[in-house]
Amino acid sequence: MYNEYDGKTYYPKYSEDLVHTEVMLPENAPKEYEDASILWNSVEMIEKSSDAQLARTYKVELPNEWSYELATEVMRDYVKRNFVDLGMCAQFAIHDSENEKTGQRNLHCHILLTMRSIDENGKWMAKQKKVYLTDENGERIPIIDKKTGVQKVDKQNRKQWKCKTIDTNDWNSRENAKKWRKDITDTINSVNQKMGMTENFWEYRSFKEQGLDIIPEIHLGEKASALEKAGIQEGDTVDIYGIEPLGRGAKLGDHAASLKYGTEGIMHGFNSIMLKDENGEPAPVYSVASGLDYPSSGPEHAFLQEIG
Repeated sequence: MYNEYDGKTYYPKYSEDLVHTEVMLPENAPKEYEDASILWNSVEMIEKSSDAQLARTYKVELPNEWSYELATEVMRDYVKRNFVDLGMCAQFAIHDSENEKTGQRNLHCHILLTMRSIDENGKWMAKQKKVYLTDENGERIPIIDKKTGVQKVDKQNRKQWKCKTIDTNDWNSRENAKKWRKDITDTINSVNQKMGMTENFWEYRSFKEQGLDIIPEIHLGEKASALEKAGIQEGDTVDIYGIEPLGRGAKLGDHAASLKYGTEGIMHGFNSIMLKDENGEPAPVYSVASGLDYPSSGPEHAFLQEIG
């Protein structure tokens, strides 16, 4: 996908196990947003702040017994009911990876959701809006200058009123996370029951919420599992070395060594170490290696450097 923001083309990391992907839009969204490239470039270009959150991502594990057709049908319905019908633009991608040694499948779905609502004209709306506070009579409450005892005015001599900023939609509500988890669990259980898989019951509640005195297991990712198989166990001391692209030299613009020369900042929505110009914006970088010419490091690398 070509990114208009930085002029680069990005390729999916796990395209080889991609089963299906599609973009789903609310009724008032422009038809052209069905093209994922146009949609996500529009999402990025509408934001002005360097630390703006562009999207919300959501991963769903699916039963490995499901066919690709069933998984696509179920996820399309789930995404429509929970996100698109609320006004979000959504792209979902179903993947099915397989462990080479054990043959264990991992059918799952990634969902990418927009943060801004779209108005009736197909334009992105503001994430927040100003609402005036009112008294018991429904009248706006003036801001009183404590020194003069009269209502404050701005530089254009406009009267100032008490107000607050609220979100234009409720998509950031923490209650949504539990609601969406419950819905996907209920959906999976309903489909499994119709398939006769009644013993495969999925649960969205934590052990504590279920009243169970059980210590949750720690999920081991692919890399951690590989380390264990190689004989490296939890608690073993491991030396980690970081290598950065110095490029042509130590001058800003001649390298991409953000950990060595960068400072704390926010890049693409995450807080890490980054190279900045005199205005505090991402600085130009250089590297002979394609993909390493990036002005920031991941938060994990920044954390590892911080702890030594």
